[in-house]
Amino acid sequence: MPLPGRVINKLLPDYGRPKVYALNEANGSVPGTLLALNPTNGAILAEIPLNLNPTDMAMTPAGNALYVIHAGSRTIVKVDLATFSVVGEKTITKPSTYGPSNPLYVVAGQAEKLFYTDGAWGPQIYFFDFNAGTNQLVLNTGGNGSHGAGAILLNRTGNNLYIWNQYGWSAGNVNAWVTRFDVSAGGNLTALENSFTSWRRDPLDTPLFLDGAERWVFNKQQMFAATNVSVLVNQFANNIYGISLDGSIAFGPTEVFNTVNGNTLTNLSFSTSVQTLSGDQKKLFRYQASTASIVIYDMASIASVSGPSPTPTPADGAVVSLPLTNLNWSVSPLALAYDVYFGTNQSQVAAATNGSALHLGRITAPPQSLPGPLAPGVTYYWRVNVVGFNATNTGPVWSFTTSTLSVDPSLINYSAIAGYNPADISLVLSGAAPVAWSAAVTGGNWLSISPSSGTSPGTVIVSFNTAALAADQYTNNIDFTLGSTTLTVPVSLNVKALNITKMVADPQRPYLYAIQPPALSGQSGLLLFINTTNGNIDKTLTIGINPVDLSINRAENRLYLASWTETWTYVVDLQTQTLLPSLNLGTDVYKINAGRQGRLVTEGMDQWIYVTLFNTTNGAS
Repeated sequence: MPLPGRVINKLLPDYGRPKVYALNEANGSVPGTLLALNPTNGAILAEIPLNLNPTDMAMTPAGNALYVIHAGSRTIVKVDLATFSVVGEKTITKPSTYGPSNPLYVVAGQAEKLFYTDGAWGPQIYFFDFNAGTNQLVLNTGGNGSHGAGAILLNRTGNNLYIWNQYGWSAGNVNAWVTRFDVSAGGNLTALENSFTSWRRDPLDTPLFLDGAERWVFNKQQMFAATNVSVLVNQFANNIYGISLDGSIAFGPTEVFNTVNGNTLTNLSFSTSVQTLSGDQKKLFRYQASTASIVIYDMASIASVSGPSPTPTPADGAVVSLPLTNLNWSVSPLALAYDVYFGTNQSQVAAATNGSALHLGRITAPPQSLPGPLAPGVTYYWRVNVVGFNATNTGPVWSFTTSTLSVDPSLINYSAIAGYNPADISLVLSGAAPVAWSAAVTGGNWLSISPSSGTSPGTVIVSFNTAALAADQYTNNIDFTLGSTTLTVPVSLNVKALNITKMVADPQRPYLYAIQPPALSGQSGLLLFINTTNGNIDKTLTIGINPVDLSINRAENRLYLASWTETWTYVVDLQTQTLLPSLNLGTDVYKINAGRQGRLVTEGMDQWIYVTLFNTTNGAS
């Protein structure tokens, strides 16, 4: 879609209206404009004038208004999205030193409370009450005395603010990192934690993104845990300029990335930093500066992503294994809370209100606990209403049927090492009465089962032939057929490359135990169980973010594992190969040795090195 005479610097979806907004900064000497585009074909639905050099825009959590910040006029404009008109403009503070061409950034909270950056050498952050027009400096860098905010991001409730740290616009400092802040009611910021530091300040136009469920933060080439940005979840081959609402897809200048494994799914035909998905997640909008046009892609031809409407778990119409303890769904970007209704009568659930016995309650985030055990062989119905800031949207009625056959575990999440086959696992089949069943693997041939039919109660052995698989994420399914119904056990397999840093031999069992540190900072490492009779890696346990040492206590039949900088020292029962409750021995446990029964000796790593004798019963030194 051609947009002649315009320079688009940001695209923003509207989840409540069929529109995509485009911010036209113009040329700096004439006022910019805000365009409302058709989310299917990009046609211009409306265009309104703004002020000089608009550089950023942000929508309120309620979705009722949009704020635009201007580097040229040093003002913030409020746009009413119901009427698509400017309803107010306020002046903002100028820093002591700044470049007029430096972009300013804005985020919107509730009750017309905003945060914005001022474009200083170390960009400062102000808390801005739009109603009152008051500016409060909440991140003070002195203008050029320290790192400031290269971009800002506010979560939906407004209690967490994220920045990437920037110092300088040309010269300055190449280091950059992400910081998460707690936000007080008055807008004051308290730093909670930082990500790792990298030489990735440039390019300077890299935004921050949160997925709809607010699980992950994306910035530059990284993906962090939103509740602790020191945890690096994944890395990508290029900077990120857009994500899908469900966080499964990220967009680089040309690349489309799978965020689960960081792989590039495809490359698009031109490079851009201005792009977004439409509110319904069906179209990808990308701005092509060379032609001053919006190029639109059908997401169905690129990757499958979830839309903004809640997606239920269990899936609608699914057959589920008991016990089932809660109901879950994907979050809505417009939700303040959710009302949940549940019962065995479809029409009653559809008509239920908050005064009904079918109303399980109002919660701010999924999941919703069920009131008690469910009966086998029964179809249940449920509904989730999205409670927004201004209205409540009634959800569809979903259903699931409880199986007369219970399978434990009801899903398999397993880890393996490339080049090795992990040990078999067992599925335990049970039920209130004997049930005849047959089963089959419906995906890749790296998974097999035995037996493939029988009558409950019983056991099915699941075998993994994964030695030839490359390091990656894999999925499969085991389908149990019971008469006319099918119960599916999903299988997720994470194959990792071998990277052992330390091993210890068990003199009482045919095993070596090996430490495999995490591939990325903040992720979890693995404890490998290496079978000495055949060299196979039979099992892995997720254990510690920084595992450095391990030791066997023969008298206790336990293995102790030090995870340096972590509070916890991990404990493994060697007879069952399972984790026991961890010991709180402090963060400076770098070397570890087992003593007689009930004793453990540790050594620190810090400048002043101490050796400590611990009681393994209670962790006392």
